[in-house]
Amino acid sequence: MSGGTGMRFPFRIHPGGGTARVADLERIDTELRHLLASRTGDRVMLRDYGAGVDHRRQEPDTAALRTLLRHDIERSLRRYLPQVRLVSPLTLSSVGDVLTITFEYTVVPLGAARRLTLPLDRSKERR
Repeated sequence: MSGGTGMRFPFRIHPGGGTARVADLERIDTELRHLLASRTGDRVMLRDYGAGVDHRRQEPDTAALRTLLRHDIERSLRRYLPQVRLVSPLTLSSVGDVLTITFEYTVVPLGAARRLTLPLDRSKERR
């Protein structure tokens, strides 16, 4: 069983025509990054899509904030990428204005363990 295919993000056109595609683990990795970096409310038909990181980026880095972010990210993964299973605790680290989310996961049909590290710049306001 495979993880399927999807369009590459950011969207690209091949020189010979057609859209660039990603498959299996690369597709899941792309979807994870997109889910975590998406601003809640940006998708018209899925107003709650996103992990909630965007509206908490400007808050001071505290233990309470990290707990809320972990909860929001885990809830979002269960809802939008149910084939992803966390195999390590979600860790959040902050250096200056960069919040880094790191965790290990497996994809249920594929079974391969992967590690995701996603730095998000807390100083950038998305419009």
